[in-house]
Amino acid sequence: MTASGELRLERHAGLDAFEALADRWDALVARTDLDPLCNGARWLSTHARAFARDEDCFAYTVTRASDGELVGGAAFKREPRRGRVALRRIQWLGDGTYDTDYQQFVSLPGLDEAVCRVVLDGLARERGTDAVVLAVVPNASAFLRVLRAELERRGLPIRTLDEAAAAMALPRDFDAYVSRLKKRMRSKVRQALRRAETEEVEWYTPDQPLEPWLAELWDLHTRRWNASGEEGSFANERRRAWYRALLPLEAADGTLALARLRTAAGTVAVQYGLVRGGTYYQIQEGYAPELEAERPGSQLRAAMIRDLIERGVERYDFMQGLSRHKTDWGGEPVPCTTLSFPLPKLLPRAVFAAKNAVQRLRAASS
Repeated sequence: MTASGELRLERHAGLDAFEALADRWDALVARTDLDPLCNGARWLSTHARAFARDEDCFAYTVTRASDGELVGGAAFKREPRRGRVALRRIQWLGDGTYDTDYQQFVSLPGLDEAVCRVVLDGLARERGTDAVVLAVVPNASAFLRVLRAELERRGLPIRTLDEAAAAMALPRDFDAYVSRLKKRMRSKVRQALRRAETEEVEWYTPDQPLEPWLAELWDLHTRRWNASGEEGSFANERRRAWYRALLPLEAADGTLALARLRTAAGTVAVQYGLVRGGTYYQIQEGYAPELEAERPGSQLRAAMIRDLIERGVERYDFMQGLSRHKTDWGGEPVPCTTLSFPLPKLLPRAVFAAKNAVQRLRAASS
């Protein structure tokens, strides 16, 4: 444990230690305006159990020295080595597989700067690492502004990459949702919903075995990507292991939103997401590629959006990536930034400075 003025920083090594903090961690997140899904302990720990080595995972907690109150935290892992001469990097605990968005340092309002300082002090002392990569941070966050300012104060070079997610507010009724879509989409969505109503849209309930639903999702998702010449997400056994760990917990809490579209031939589309704080997070879907002309995926999405609105869900988050498919359905850009910086060591600082110099020269010559 180290102290910095009124705040104390404690390092917790391994996932058992992080999971022991889960209740306090989530209570802290609930007192902030941070995204509640990807900053939540359950999401982070189950993802790391599936994708990371335990010895690479660690977290910091920041407490007030006067009373021991938890006021901040941050969760990380060491990235696997990318080569003998590559910088050794630290990243978010839930990063590395394009599943996790919107992670930030957790801090109570008004303590962003102080928490940022002590966490950066802790990172500077991490052995065997050279740099930090913080992916997909919302541009609107106070954390990003505070982090940039503190890194500049410390004289550390920064590299940034523009990112984007997509999300939309949901109105109180489905007709109002359709009416605000672009004209060419309105008829497509209404037609998709009419087709879905001729079939069977079934929602998962916790009294059912989950594994058959997951098997259908994996099969349809894989077949759809195979038809495009790619493997798809579920070729990775670790992702399947993650879902097997995460989704039963979500189902038990009533936060799993999993639906499928069934015809006489069987299931032709599956979509799943999670609900937190009035937001539905769209995570994965799959549909039968041989039926693409009939748009089974669009049929299921239209039916799910209608049902989510009827359930009182207020926001639909498509998560990372800003594609025409998402904007057609009403998704609006959520600008984000992936920010990286060296730890205060000579070699990584020199590497970052050189890369930034090359980037400036290219920009000047273009």
